[in-house]
Amino acid sequence: MIKGIVFDLDGMVYLSDALFSTRVAKEYDIPADDVMEFFRNDFADCQLGKKDLKDRLATYIEGWGWQGTLKELIDFWFEHGHINNDMLAEVEALRSQGYICVLATNNEKHRMAYLEHTYNLSEKFDHVVASYEIGARKPDKAVYDEILRRTGLEAKDILIFDDRESHVAALKAMDFHVVLYDGSKRIKEYLDC
Repeated sequence: MIKGIVFDLDGMVYLSDALFSTRVAKEYDIPADDVMEFFRNDFADCQLGKKDLKDRLATYIEGWGWQGTLKELIDFWFEHGHINNDMLAEVEALRSQGYICVLATNNEKHRMAYLEHTYNLSEKFDHVVASYEIGARKPDKAVYDEILRRTGLEAKDILIFDDRESHVAALKAMDFHVVLYDGSKRIKEYLDC
């Protein structure tokens, strides 16, 4: 019986029509390969809490020809997108029915601080598990061990939504109920598993 539900942040709870890397390259005429160099070389360590996003990004922007400040670039990144209010309404309804709702994300500390400050995510979910806090990214087993620890549930009691097929395959091997989220159904429609 499902007792806990894990939600993915980006693409499920927080929506954006384009990735930061795509937008900044297009809107500011920065070569996409230059932007992707940051994501290939440093961003994963920021997500793991090993490097600081602001420190690492500052080393790239001059080479990109960015004309603004580091803060302006980060604001351009973080402020694009919007919370999925329909999803938050579902989460609220599920919590009122006794389900433990967890938000799990591969994110670094500055973006999570912005999203928390702007949307009070820790009030809307029973637990928020971010990769930078635990030094592991989804679908690493350590992330889900942390979810089990925080919720006190077993894998068989948890339904996980993710929008990446590679994550879904890894989670099924860990005995979780897993759904590849595509937005076509309401969450409660999956709770009969």
